[in-house]
Amino acid sequence: MRRFEATILSGLLSASTASALPETVGSMRPCPAPPDLQASDCLGSVVVADANQLLATARGRDASGNRAGGVARWVREGRVWLFDQWIDSPRPAAGQEFGHALALRGSSLAAGAPSDDLRGTDAGAAWAMQPSADAGWTNKSELIPSSPEAGERFGAAVATNGQRVAVAAPYATVSGLPHAGRVLVYEPSGTGFAAPVALTAAAPAAEAFFGESVACDGSWVIVGVPSSDAGAKDAGQVLAFRKTPLGWTLSQTIAGSQALAGGRFGQSVAIEGNRLWIGEPRGGADGRLHLFVYASNRFTLSTTIEAPVASDGADFGWSIACSGTRAISGAPVAEADGALCGVAQLVDATSTPVAPVARIHPHAAGELDLAGTSVALSGSVLAFGAPGRSAGAFATGAVYAADLQFDCDQDGFADALSIVAGDGDQDGDGLPNACDCLGDLDGDQQVNTADLSLLLLDFNAVGWPMPSDLDENGLVDTGDIALLLLAFDPCPGA
Repeated sequence: MRRFEATILSGLLSASTASALPETVGSMRPCPAPPDLQASDCLGSVVVADANQLLATARGRDASGNRAGGVARWVREGRVWLFDQWIDSPRPAAGQEFGHALALRGSSLAAGAPSDDLRGTDAGAAWAMQPSADAGWTNKSELIPSSPEAGERFGAAVATNGQRVAVAAPYATVSGLPHAGRVLVYEPSGTGFAAPVALTAAAPAAEAFFGESVACDGSWVIVGVPSSDAGAKDAGQVLAFRKTPLGWTLSQTIAGSQALAGGRFGQSVAIEGNRLWIGEPRGGADGRLHLFVYASNRFTLSTTIEAPVASDGADFGWSIACSGTRAISGAPVAEADGALCGVAQLVDATSTPVAPVARIHPHAAGELDLAGTSVALSGSVLAFGAPGRSAGAFATGAVYAADLQFDCDQDGFADALSIVAGDGDQDGDGLPNACDCLGDLDGDQQVNTADLSLLLLDFNAVGWPMPSDLDENGLVDTGDIALLLLAFDPCPGA
C-alpha cells in the first residue's frame, strides 16, 4: 500500500530533513450531493474551502433561471461533510452563471458572474460577501466596475486576501485593444468598498486576455495571462503586482523557462507567503506545475513538477490552490482506472526534491468526469470538483473533500489518505475500516447475532454508504454475511 508520512501532511518536516516518499494513489468517494441536483448542473466547476465549510459552484443550475448558476455549501461534522444550503445570486438572472469564479479567505467570500447582462451583454458582475449570524453567506455587496463594458466578462476570475478583492475582466478593451483585459482591485472602505484601481499589462496586447487567472495574498495581486504571445504564441506569462505606499506597482513579469508555444503558462496561479505556484497545463505533453519562491526582491523558480501520469493532454496544472507548504493541482483529462476521469495531485514543498505525494481520482471513475477542473486547499482540508461526472443524470457533477489531520490508529498515516490507498470506509464515517469494528452494526462493541439480524434486514440493498455492506461492493449479499460471521467476537479493545 502506497502512503506518505503524516509528518509531511502536518508540515512538520524541514526542507533539510524531508525526503521524497512513495506517492499515495487511489480513489475517493464524493460528498453528499444536494438533493435537487439535476442534469447539466456541473457541480464542482469551482470549489473553495476552509476548515469548517466547503463551497462549490453548479454553473448550470436552473433554480433562478436557465443557467443562472448557484453555489452549494457543505459544513463539516466531525470527519464528514453535510450539505447545508444553496447560495444563489443576489440578483439572479438567466444565463448569469453565478459562481463562475469563487475565492474564500477568512471571513471574505468573492463570487463572479461574468455572463451577467445588467450593464451590457456579458458585461459581468461580482459580489463580496461576509458571513451572517447563522453562519451562511447572506451579507452581499455588489462590486461595481469602473466604466463597465459589454463583453468584458467582469467576474471571470476573482481573488481575495481576506479584505482586498481582485476581480478580472479578461475580455476588456484597453487602449483600444480588444480583449486585452484588466483586473480591478477593491479596498475595504467603511461598510463597503472604495472605487477600484485598475491593473493592466505594461504593454497591453489585443487578445491577451489579461486576468484569466488571479490570486491575492498580503500586498500581492498575481495576474495570469496564459494567452500572452510574449515569447511564443499562447506561451503565457504571469505579472506580479504589489501594493506600496505609493500605490500599485508591477514588481515582476514572470515567464516559463522554455516559453513553449501553446503552453499556457499562468492558466492557474496561487500564492501564500513567499511561495508562488503557477500552472502550465499545455507545457509538454501532459502539463507542468512550477514553484517560485520570493527572495532578494524577486520570484525565482525553485522547481518544476511534471505531470504525475502519462496521459497525453492530461492538462496537469489546469487548476491550483496552496496552503502552507502544500499545493494541490488538477489534471482534468488525466487517465485513472482505465478512464480519462481526471485527477487531483497533492505536492509538498518540504520534500526533497519537491514531488507529488498523493494522486486522487473519483471512486468508480467515469469518462470525462473532469476531476481536478477545480481544486481547493486550506490547512489540512483538500477538495476538488468533477463537473463532468454523471451520477444518475448527465453531468450533474460531484465534489470530493477530506481532512488530512486525523490519524485514528496513530500509525503515522492520515486516515483520509489511508482510505484513498485502499483501506476502505464501509460506513462512510471517515474512519478507515481498520479503526472501525467491522460488523458491529449496533455499536455495542461486539459482533454477534444482533448484528447478523440487522444485516439480514438490509440483504440485497444497494448504495453507499451502507454499514451492512462490509465488503463495499455496493450490495449487501452473502459475502457480507461471511465477513460478519468471521468477525463474531468482542471488538478489539472492548
